Amino acid sequence: FYIKKQMLDSKALFYYEKIMILLDAIGLGAFTVIGVETAYEIGYVHHRFLLLFVGVITGVGGGMIRDMMAQQIPFILVKQIYACASIVGGIVFVLCQRTSMTNMTAMLLGMAVTVIIRSMAAHYNWNLLRIH
Repeated sequence: FYIKKQMLDSKALFYYEKIMILLDAIGLGAFTVIGVETAYEIGYVHHRFLLLFVGVITGVGGGMIRDMMAQQIPFILVKQIYACASIVGGIVFVLCQRTSMTNMTAMLLGMAVTVIIRSMAAHYNWNLLRIH
């Protein structure tokens, strides 16, 4: 529901969508690394798959809830690379935790990788292959 019809054709809508995609990417990255960190702190240090699974579910779940509340089809089901960005960011975070990096540096690096992949996927309209 738009109050002003001229906003649909303006550059403001273009920039609004770009800002929302960037903020969504930041949220995806943040929730992914927070999910991995939470599973790590609970004690699943040696279960790498479980760490990644919890991180991806945490990251992607927030976006799905947002889309369902907005009565839209969830992004993960129809548009651009979303969960793959979360998986790669989670892998980077888990691998950085295994090195001598500080936890904050590992979190920021994992989040940055997720944000970069998601932003590039949105900018260049990258999609996963579809079976017709």
